[in-house]
Amino acid sequence: MFAKLLAKKYIFQQKRHSILTICSIITALALMTALFTGFSTMIQCLRDIAYDNQPWHYKITNLTKDKAESLLELPEFDCNFVIEKDYTCSVELLLKAYTEYDYLNDIDDYWKKLDIDKEKQLEVNGTLITYDLITLDARANMVQIFAVFYVFVIFLALALRLIIDTAFEVSSKERERQFGVLQSIGATPQQIVGIITYEGLFLSCIGIPLGILAGIGLGYAAFKAVLTSGVAEAFLHDGQEVFLHYHVSAPFLLIGAVTGLAWVLFSAYGTGMRVIKMTPIQAISNRSNKIKKVKKHSLFALFFGWKGKLAARNNRRQPKRFIITVLSLVLSMVLFASVSIIMDKAKLAVDRILEDIYGKNYFDIWLNTDAGAEEYLNTAKQIEDSGYFTNINYGICQPGFNDDKITVFVNYSNETQYLLAFKNNPPVSYEDLKNSGGYLYASSQELEGDTFTVQQMYSHDGGKLRKKDVNLEYHVIQKTGVPPMEAQQRYYYNKSMNEYIWLYAPIELYQESAKELYDLSEYFGDITVILTDTKEHDKAVDFLNSLDAVQKDSIMDVYLEHKKMDTMLSAIEIGLTCLNIMFVLIAVINMINIISTGIINRKSELASLQCIGMTKGQLYGVTVIECAQYALTAGVFSTVTTELLLFITSKFLKMFEVFDGDGSVLVSMDHIINYKEPIPNLLFAMAFAFVIAFLSSVIPLNILEKTPLTEQIRSVD
Repeated sequence: MFAKLLAKKYIFQQKRHSILTICSIITALALMTALFTGFSTMIQCLRDIAYDNQPWHYKITNLTKDKAESLLELPEFDCNFVIEKDYTCSVELLLKAYTEYDYLNDIDDYWKKLDIDKEKQLEVNGTLITYDLITLDARANMVQIFAVFYVFVIFLALALRLIIDTAFEVSSKERERQFGVLQSIGATPQQIVGIITYEGLFLSCIGIPLGILAGIGLGYAAFKAVLTSGVAEAFLHDGQEVFLHYHVSAPFLLIGAVTGLAWVLFSAYGTGMRVIKMTPIQAISNRSNKIKKVKKHSLFALFFGWKGKLAARNNRRQPKRFIITVLSLVLSMVLFASVSIIMDKAKLAVDRILEDIYGKNYFDIWLNTDAGAEEYLNTAKQIEDSGYFTNINYGICQPGFNDDKITVFVNYSNETQYLLAFKNNPPVSYEDLKNSGGYLYASSQELEGDTFTVQQMYSHDGGKLRKKDVNLEYHVIQKTGVPPMEAQQRYYYNKSMNEYIWLYAPIELYQESAKELYDLSEYFGDITVILTDTKEHDKAVDFLNSLDAVQKDSIMDVYLEHKKMDTMLSAIEIGLTCLNIMFVLIAVINMINIISTGIINRKSELASLQCIGMTKGQLYGVTVIECAQYALTAGVFSTVTTELLLFITSKFLKMFEVFDGDGSVLVSMDHIINYKEPIPNLLFAMAFAFVIAFLSSVIPLNILEKTPLTEQIRSVD
């Protein structure tokens, strides 16, 4: 009772310290709550995405109508009747809740009782089962994921505890004399610790709820920021408003609150233990009988004289807090300087990966047709007239062999494909080639005369190779030893470009006369396009799907793949930025607390120095040097760390280099790493840290100036 009454009295009497401690608790809990809500939101969004793709845990297919209707009454599931495209019946099952029937342990027997062939009729949505924690394995896996996440939270909480611990130390330092008086009149050490502990509990009743609310708001702001990257629109069919929601988990909030309360009690107990280790005389006089040796020389003393020596000695008095504060500054500086740089490099690496998969990104959408040549050309005309696309690239290719059994590709292409084949620098213009009525010969193979003969043509019909003996002569108007772009792509997979010959002619020639030369089914019926307006992407894809000749399953949407990768990287960048903001807040609050605490703890010493002649300018000069120690020390270590991080990144990016057949590098990643790039950001971060440190010292110094020196020396409250 005694401890509770004094704790309440101190809280209301020392409003400034109480507000500082409450703000520290709110900040720590807000950051922790934001992480917990972010984690629960991520899990819930992944679950929603899995549900969007397949809104069922189990699906039973190939049922008769009577059998399907009988399964709709299963008590364990919400059931949905579905008629498939082949007019068979299916039932989608979504678990309601756990029932008395332990079907999880006897799932095979469960399906047998229903006369369901597990191998042929049952489909399982393992992803949704995992996120809904249906099986024991799913629960165990989620516990492991949460354990890893919670370890990260604990490491963060260590830095957050420093915020709370510093606030309690500021409060207890101001009352050391009072605690000494209480001990001298009979207060036990347990009662002193109890006073500080009850004070922490009372302040937590205010700080923890406000911190949780602030954390929910902070997490929601970060969630909305991530959605601005377009990640929902890229990965979901119906967009962000339907499927991606901000999720607040009550159990996670409880875990965060308990963790925060534990750190508050640890801080209160640790501060109380430090106080009771002092004798009443030491507490009243605010002096320690222990004499610690300090270094007489320091780097700052060398540059700044006695002011630098005083500043260096003050930070050596509290090495633990100095190191932790510098580490938090280093982490925030490194993230600030390197996040944007590394994400830019990651985007370049992703572009290289997609380029390696899809080739040069000269199109947004690739599609194939399952029609004959005539319908294929009509489909290309429909695509041209739709207005959704530009750079429409199509052509008919008839493969064959000459008498040397060298592969020959006879290409009839539109102007876009023709220009692309020679990288917009063809030996003969498309118009001249069209007017000539002949073919362009592109190969390193020698050609005698003005004609080229193909003895055998082949094609694929229904997946089967068809061959036909022919004796077709092609009139060559010009020869070039420069291989087209297709040759370079094929050479990457084959040993020699000499195995191929390309003949090029305009598509108009095929339409006018060349189609009469061939009696084979169309083989290469692909078309590539670039979107006229990316905002019309969905409408353009729907239009392509509406064309009868287009193979719906063969549409390769490279634009969407790029968008998914870009939005995913943007979401990661936004998430890292939010995390960086958290670390900046931790670093700033730590620095403010430690500098203000250091000045308050040394008010007697500073007053004594002023009594023997230290001027106000000299006092501020020492403070400026102390602030510079934090900024410069953190700046040096953050620079080394950032450069090391870029070096590791450069080694990682070398994995995505493209090599020629002889081992030489075709596409190098070395040039995208610039070690000077993060320096301006680091200098700005150092300047920002110094300004914050100086401002945090000015306020307590101004407060001390209003207090008489004699009272400062006595440490009278």
